[in-house]
Amino acid sequence: MTSVRRFLLSAPAVAGVAAIVWLPVMANAQSEIQDVTLKLSGQSCDAYITKVESALLRLPGITMVDIEAKKGHVVVGFDASKVSIPQIVQTVGNQKGADWFCRAQIVKS
Repeated sequence: MTSVRRFLLSAPAVAGVAAIVWLPVMANAQSEIQDVTLKLSGQSCDAYITKVESALLRLPGITMVDIEAKKGHVVVGFDASKVSIPQIVQTVGNQKGADWFCRAQIVKS
């Protein structure tokens, strides 16, 4: 009978640990995943689109970047609790070189 008591005493502890482990999963489920479509422009920006893609993917909260959806556009999936549309637009605008630069204009959010 002692082993039964130990099990009963252990069950609440196991349930408590399971609840603690489950909290991050629930937090991720409640994140605010959105997408925004940006029209790209700028001198030779289209030739350096992979640099724009890489820069966007380095931003915390970016979940996906689609540079092939429509020519001259990029679709960005993001967690709105971690990154904002102005930060995304600024990141695109920061991409430049000696003879190229990019700008982004919001088409759809």
